[in-house]
Amino acid sequence: GFSGSDTFGADANWHVMRLDVSAGGGGSVTKVWNAAALGPASVDANWLPSGKPQNGDYVVFGPPGTSVGCNWDLNVALSSLTVRPGYVGALNFNSQLTVNGPLEVLGNAGMNFSVQLLNRHVLNGPITINNPSAQFSVAGTTLVAVGSFTVTSGELRIRGGALFQGTTFFSQSGTTVTVMPDLGYPAPIITSTSPVNYLN
Repeated sequence: GFSGSDTFGADANWHVMRLDVSAGGGGSVTKVWNAAALGPASVDANWLPSGKPQNGDYVVFGPPGTSVGCNWDLNVALSSLTVRPGYVGALNFNSQLTVNGPLEVLGNAGMNFSVQLLNRHVLNGPITINNPSAQFSVAGTTLVAVGSFTVTSGELRIRGGALFQGTTFFSQSGTTVTVMPDLGYPAPIITSTSPVNYLN
């Protein structure tokens, strides 16, 4: 709920309203990464507008924000995650990530889901990798891709210790889908309802 008061001017042509919000409400907002240097997502000052992302928010890396790396340390469910063209940082997902809508990598980003054995990242919407220098890497953790996974350009790497549960893969000719073991980790496990479909 809220409490409020109106203050009216003498000529009744203007007024100032003050509201004190005391509970819930509020909608989802778009949060743009704007840190000065590689840093944690949980720092309010690293985002435009100020404040770390909350459940339901839309997260953007790239213009008009800065192009530095992010250590994702939030356990939230986002509406979408977009890496815009012009972004060149690494995104290290150290906490569980849920994205209920699209995840698009259009910038030169390193998307690193790695070495967090207890994490289970869930990507419910379509995933698109479309930058020749982008890399989406899963190693030593679990990633569940409920929607389609399309690699138009860039690279998808599934490495040692990974459990990748996906639906449908699409890969443009000339892109790379790599499945590789790592010393000291069990072989990656992929469960998918279809093989990789190479697009021409």
